[in-house]
Amino acid sequence: MNLGEPVNNLLELRARHLKVAGATFVQELYPLDFLALAVLNRSLCLVSAFAMLIEARNLIAAAPLIRLQLDNALRFFASTLVDQPHEFAMKVLGGARIDRIKDKSGNRLTDKHLVTTLGVHEAWIESVYEQTSGFVHLSEKHIFNAVKIKDKKERDILMKISDRDEFAPETAYQEALDVFTRVTELVLNVTEAWATRRLKLMVTSSANLRFNPDRDRADAPLLSLQSVASILGAHGGRQEAGRQTDGAGIPRNELERIEREFLDHQYRRTLAEPVPTLGNVAPRSAVETAAGTQRVVEWLKYLENCEERRARDTGAGRAISPGRGATSA
Repeated sequence: MNLGEPVNNLLELRARHLKVAGATFVQELYPLDFLALAVLNRSLCLVSAFAMLIEARNLIAAAPLIRLQLDNALRFFASTLVDQPHEFAMKVLGGARIDRIKDKSGNRLTDKHLVTTLGVHEAWIESVYEQTSGFVHLSEKHIFNAVKIKDKKERDILMKISDRDEFAPETAYQEALDVFTRVTELVLNVTEAWATRRLKLMVTSSANLRFNPDRDRADAPLLSLQSVASILGAHGGRQEAGRQTDGAGIPRNELERIEREFLDHQYRRTLAEPVPTLGNVAPRSAVETAAGTQRVVEWLKYLENCEERRARDTGAGRAISPGRGATSA
């Protein structure tokens, strides 16, 4: 059996990861965006690793990755079960265990609860979860992977210690590929659903030329809550040798530089993309007319207001102003 085609079909999903990411990281940033980033990044890494292991005929190492990919789908799906999805994302970013967070009905977001709830829409999930969990923990699956009955009557068996699963039939590889591809598509579906929802939020926000956090508390943009640097620094921030660093030992001024470059990239990218407020025309194109220029001015004022609100909320100076570059606090 030729596994080349199904492997290629799986690898083609890499482009969809980048497409979903591109639809997510535009204009405003939301706390849930960072959870989506983690899921998409982890998923893409798993896709590449799974394909390599299948081609290396190492099923025993590839099978647990199906369980890890399903974990991506389940845990991002968990954000749809809580009252405040962005608050949920902030808790995860702060190191909270998802299985200790509760959903709208007071149920803990354990794997069992997530599998059962998502299983209502995707009936195959429970079976995949149970089967692949057997590959994560040492079990009978690993014993039978190393043993093959050669002759049942003669009680003759073969045993192996090898990095190639020579005893696994080709059909097992085909089934593993099919399941992993299906789970990966589920990961992309749940993250894509958020990308679509946030686009609607952006349209609503842009149409009003002002975002009201009190009105849309669950969907308040991250830049109105706290800066990227503040979030990173809050996770285990500490002082070392008189120099302020984050939990990974990154100097605070370096984090601020990263934030400025990140936001600068976002704004520059935005200038070349259609904006609902401007009639779905890119700002660079809109300024070619007097009326368009006026709309761009109003749009820029809106963005600057967002930055000023962020500065008031976080106590930090304005990081970026579209078309003006970075300014220090």
